[in-house]
Formats: sequence, C-alpha cells, structure tokens
Amino acid sequence: MSNNNNYIHHIQQSLINNASRLNAQQIQGIANYMGTKHKIIGVGTVTQQQLAKKIYDLKIEEMELYKLMHDAFTTSNVYEIKNAALLLAEYNFKKGDKKLLYKILTSWVDHVDNWGHSDTLSKLLTRFLEMEEHQKQFLKLLQKWNKHKNPWLRRQSMVALLYYARTKNQHPPFKTIISLVSTQLEAQEYYVQKGLGWTLRESYNVYPELTYKFVSDNFHKVSPVAFTAAIEKMSEKEKTILKQKRKAHRAKKK
Repeated sequence: MSNNNNYIHHIQQSLINNASRLNAQQIQGIANYMGTKHKIIGVGTVTQQQLAKKIYDLKIEEMELYKLMHDAFTTSNVYEIKNAALLLAEYNFKKGDKKLLYKILTSWVDHVDNWGHSDTLSKLLTRFLEMEEHQKQFLKLLQKWNKHKNPWLRRQSMVALLYYARTKNQHPPFKTIISLVSTQLEAQEYYVQKGLGWTLRESYNVYPELTYKFVSDNFHKVSPVAFTAAIEKMSEKEKTILKQKRKAHRAKKK
C-alpha cells in the first residue's frame, strides 16, 4: 500500500471514530440533501474542520500533502474524505504553491457530483481571478466549462466568477458575468439553475443597476429556482415590479 493510501485510510478511520451514530435512513437523508451518490460516514462540519486543521495528526511534507489531497479527492467515493481534501487545500492555500494548486484544483471539478463539494471548490477557485498570473487563463477555462455537457462544470463556470462577492477585492466585468449566465438560462438541471440564481444575486451586489436590468429584460427566461435567488438582495420595490411582470406573463400565457 502506498503512503497516500495509508494516509487516506488514516483520515477515513479518524472520520469514522468521530462520526455520529446515525442509522441508514439518516445517512440516506444526508446523501439526498447533498445530492450525492458518495458514501456518507456522518461527521459534522465543525468536527471535519477541526480534524483538517490538525491535518489529521499526519507527519507530512508539503509536496506529499498536495499528492494526498489530489488522490483523496479524485479516488475516494466517501463524501467526507473529499471534504477533507477541500479543507486541507483551503487551510494551506495562502502559503501554498499557487501554480501547483491551480493545476490540482481545476482538475477536481471533473470529480464533483454534489453542491457541497462544488461550492467549496468555487470558494477556492474564485481566488485565481484575483491573481494576475492566473486571471486570463482561468477565465478562458470558465468559458470552456460553460459549454460542457457536465452540469457541474457549467455550474462552476458561473459560481466561481464571484462566489460571495463580499469576499473579493476585485470582480470580473459585468459583461463577462452575463455572457456566462446567459448561455445557461434554459439549462434544465436544477443545480445549474441554483448556481445561475446565486451568480445573479452576487452580481447584483456588485452591479445592481445592470443586474436588475438584465433580470427585468429576461424575467420570462429566468427559471423559478434561479429567480428566487436572483432577487434576494434587491429592494422591495424592485422585487415587487419583477414579481408582477412574471405574474402578468403567466396569466397571459393561460
């Protein structure tokens, strides 16, 4: 067994030792809520964070840690082990080798099947848009993902643009954001629509007038799932106007 397999086994055992005693129905409930087909051990978020901050008491070199994170995320079918890789990447991001982290993290999107992992990965990936050496390269990658048949890549192409706008010192131009949102207005996948609504909500926090106009112009194209999130931060007056437009449009179609 390779060192990394030993490390992953150690992490899994640490998680099992700290897991809640949940029955099969409760475990399935968590899996359904997260929208994942991965195995669930049943470890709370706070406990996972505490274990990751201690790096599971592993004596490990930096380069070994990168390999461990990558192997854990790309080979494990356990939800919390993939979470461990994301948490380790987050806690080591600031001091880490950004070129290597870019290569590793952008490859993980192919191994996502749920909104929890997708959103945490967005939290990490969005940081590259604030790095001059990676900004253009990453924007091109987001544009490529935006056209992909994999819905998790398309979700990532939008959510990683802003994540939570308040966490960023600079933001992509409105034109860039809307170019990636517009192509997904008619996407059928629930989580793509959730990501679209999230992105419009965060875009409103940065570009309120432009975003409001976009939603107003496309009110009949924005899905109910996306619309709810998109208008969340708007003024009550703006919300009322948009809701009335949608109501009138539905009545007209009957």
